[in-house]
This record gives sequence, C-alpha cells and structure tokens, in this order.
Amino acid sequence: MWLSHSKLTEPRIMSKKQKWTLKDENRLFNEEWELQYFLISSKDKMVCLLCSTVITTIKKYNANQHYINHSNHKYAILEGEARKTILQQLKNESLHRQQTFNKFFQQNNNATEATYKVAYILGKRGKTI
Repeated sequence: MWLSHSKLTEPRIMSKKQKWTLKDENRLFNEEWELQYFLISSKDKMVCLLCSTVITTIKKYNANQHYINHSNHKYAILEGEARKTILQQLKNESLHRQQTFNKFFQQNNNATEATYKVAYILGKRGKTI
C-alpha cells in the first residue's frame, strides 16, 4: 500500500521550552501605591519611604505585605491631606538623599579622573609620582 505525497507529514520539531523571567511580565508600578503603601518607583524596583527598603518585584501583593510590616508606624494611621503631605515630605527627603549621594559620588569621580590624568602625563614623560 502506498501513500500519496499529500498524506505524508514531516515530524514536528518541538521547540525548547523557554524560561520564564520577571521581565517578560512587564510589570508596572501603580501610582496609587505611593499614597496607599508609601512606596515610590525607582528604575525597575519599589522603594519604601518609611524604611528605605528596596522591593525588587513590582507586585501589589509584595507592596501590601511590606506595608503590613509597618502597620504600627506613626505615618500608617494618617489619612486624607495629612497623609498626602507626609508622602510629599518623604519623597522630598528621598530625592535630597539621592542628590547628595550623586553629588558626593561625582566629586569622587572627578578626583579619581584628575589623578589618572596626572599619572598618565607623568607616565608619558617617564617620571614617577
């Protein structure tokens, strides 16, 4: 018995199962979480304004669980305008800390860069430091 060419099928090639990663989910920070949980977005992470802890996975469950740990914090009981005011103050403090750190880091970079330039010039001339 012979089969016609149209009935012959090629064997299926199974594709390799791809690994699941968090980046594949394209999780986004919800702006409502700032007021609700005192969290801000920083790159692909969340940062707690109450304790400066970094939460690596952006999920509402993680935000809620972290906030529950701070349920006895003095700011956790605030509501309405008082809560918004404290949130803005905490955000400003966080921004100020980041700017101070970046300024300090930049100054150190400038000093290191100047040292390398001096060492390079002295090396070119065959002199020691």
